[in-house]
Amino acid sequence: YKILLALAASGTLAACAVQPASHADLPSTVQSIAPTNWSVDAPQDNVDAAAWWEQFGDPVLHELVSSVLSQNLDVQAALERVKQAQAVTTQRRAVLLPELDASATAADTRQNTPPRLGYVRQAGFGVTLGWTPDVFGGERLELLAAQAQLTGREHDVDALRLALAANTASAYVDLRWAQSEQKILRDNIAIRERALRLTQERMQYGLSPRLDVTRAQNQLSELQARLPRADATIEHQLSLIAVYSGRTPESVDTLVLATPAAIPTPSNAVPQMLP
Repeated sequence: YKILLALAASGTLAACAVQPASHADLPSTVQSIAPTNWSVDAPQDNVDAAAWWEQFGDPVLHELVSSVLSQNLDVQAALERVKQAQAVTTQRRAVLLPELDASATAADTRQNTPPRLGYVRQAGFGVTLGWTPDVFGGERLELLAAQAQLTGREHDVDALRLALAANTASAYVDLRWAQSEQKILRDNIAIRERALRLTQERMQYGLSPRLDVTRAQNQLSELQARLPRADATIEHQLSLIAVYSGRTPESVDTLVLATPAAIPTPSNAVPQMLP
């Protein structure tokens, strides 16, 4: 057997004349400090902004927001942009590192010419090492730009999730409020209907004038006219929730949203200001 080992090292030098942008110092008038009474420290809350809606203690709200954040198409697209920025950052970082390539070969040959050796096995192995120093910092600037873009993409996802959770929770609270209003209206309509029947019976026996019947009818009609507006508000909020979660309006009922429930009340631990 004959083993051949080849080791080759190569280095290349490349540079690009790119320098970080420099800015002039701000004038002293711009650097003046505003009076201390012009600024107020923001309140510090010990609530995780990523799950602040859990402080309401409403399991349906928790399930709804979690479903929206996992199924919303805008969030999924933003996450894909984060993955793309991560790939670009990894690529820019790899440019600054040395490159190592390895190769191996093997062959079996039969030698018939004198002297006859029969089958001869040959093997070879090669290593190539290369590194391009970033003399003028051009590649480092590209890496910093890629890292800044990655950070921006991640903040975009956080901002989108926070806004989406807030909009979903707001739509859920408005839905429960409209459902409560609808229930109150229906109960009052039932009461006014009984009052109208009682007033009509009293008029038949001469105990009430026709004016009382007319007044009872007007009160009942006023309540009945407000009921379609409450129904439309419920349908509107259900449609909003369906859009946020990427569902159809019919499938939103699977979260028991169509069944009236109590309006969620925030606890004292709910933050006044989210970071």
